[in-house]
Amino acid sequence: MTKIQIYFKSIAGKEKKQNQDFYFWKKNVHQQILLGIADGVGSYENSYSLGKIVSQILQKNFIEQNFENLTKEQVKNWLKNIIEIKIHKEIKKISEKAATTLSIVILDENKSYLCHIGNTRIYQFDKARNKTFCLTQDHEFHKQSEDTFSWMKGEKFLTNSISNTSNCYIDVEEIQLKPGYLILTTDGMHDFIDQHFIYQTLSNKEYTEKEKIELLFEKSRFAGSLDDITCLLAKIN
Repeated sequence: MTKIQIYFKSIAGKEKKQNQDFYFWKKNVHQQILLGIADGVGSYENSYSLGKIVSQILQKNFIEQNFENLTKEQVKNWLKNIIEIKIHKEIKKISEKAATTLSIVILDENKSYLCHIGNTRIYQFDKARNKTFCLTQDHEFHKQSEDTFSWMKGEKFLTNSISNTSNCYIDVEEIQLKPGYLILTTDGMHDFIDQHFIYQTLSNKEYTEKEKIELLFEKSRFAGSLDDITCLLAKIN
């Protein structure tokens, strides 16, 4: 049986009154594991509450569900139905404008999946290949500078989220469970550190997992992140 150890940290942005990031994990009755991270859209009312509600609803619906023989499309429909039937109902109770991003990983001994909405990210550090891969693609539009024709930091717009104002689309991929790490991050971290630094940190054998997370946080703050920062690290043996 694969052994998984989970480490985490989440802090509020320097100029924010409340941390709108949310992380979670759960083991179900079939010994499958759910990892998740959500980032409330800061400009929308009660987005932190929505991130918390989404995590609670997903964990509740995960407990009895067996993913062992499900196809990628069936996993997508499982999440889609939860969002459209249960989560949208809760959004109406807190605020019509609440919105959140979401990235989850469903870990099973034989087959694992990721589901992704928005601009939170999932990385995989493959110990055997000694490489780090970003498994998700940000759902963002980047504004191009007319002067330099380069992508301007900060000039980005979220194009996909869980909300009542639009129908979200869900990226679903099957992933191979390999010795190493899975790391889920919010944009307060990954917008300020590159993939190579994540690789250098995770591959460094001199640091414990908690120290590796601290290094990622320190680098993000040093690089200028004022946003909420969240990291969920799963060590896979």
